[in-house]
Amino acid sequence: MADGEPRRRSDCAIAGTLDILGDRWSLLIVRDLLFKGELRYGDLAASDEAIPTNTLADRLRKLEDAEIIRRDRYSQHPPRYTYRLTDRGEALGPALDALATWGTAHLPGTRRVGGTPPAAPPTLWRRQMSTSPPEGFGTVTPRMVTPDVEGLVGFLRHVFGATGEVHRDRPSEIRIGNSLVMVSSAEPRDPMAAFLYVYVDDVDKAYRAAVDAGAMSLEEPRETPYGDRRCMVRDCWNNVWQIATRRRP
Repeated sequence: MADGEPRRRSDCAIAGTLDILGDRWSLLIVRDLLFKGELRYGDLAASDEAIPTNTLADRLRKLEDAEIIRRDRYSQHPPRYTYRLTDRGEALGPALDALATWGTAHLPGTRRVGGTPPAAPPTLWRRQMSTSPPEGFGTVTPRMVTPDVEGLVGFLRHVFGATGEVHRDRPSEIRIGNSLVMVSSAEPRDPMAAFLYVYVDDVDKAYRAAVDAGAMSLEEPRETPYGDRRCMVRDCWNNVWQIATRRRP
């Protein structure tokens, strides 16, 4: 029995498990850590179920006390943490799989989130699943963090013809050509800019659109030795964009 576990009502294993995980949120936290791996507080708060932040903080503390998750500090000032499952937490995988099986069979309109664990030890199948990105994502996905998600997405639409919806409760998945970028709110973390290289059909047109939208010109369009006609701008959110059109192989 872990030090932080609640006092047991009986020796029934189901009752003892429900004493730790029987609320409506704890298993969802376990689900996200199981299928997505190590996450920060803001990542967990951005789940589709929109867990209240005070509830999230309470459940994280209780799960840590029960030795189902662990936290690791990644920032000293202010103190911030990442969260991951312990071996004890990963062992809940088959239970979540059983719940997903029951739900899809008996609750019309529901679906599995995260896939089906293969028949392997919990640590192994979590690693196996984490190697496959979600549909539409590449292996590497750029992410920008800003206090003005709507403004930045509007810039991407104006300059690059980007598509995708703005979400206030989770990262906005914005598609530029055949690539995906994530734009996140700065509420749970500090703003963070990006430096990205984007190919377009007409670099001169994109350059003018960027400057018209308030971007600072760092380099006007010019020919490069490696076959690209390229410019560089810094947008109002401090992201730097090298925009190019391929002229020759």
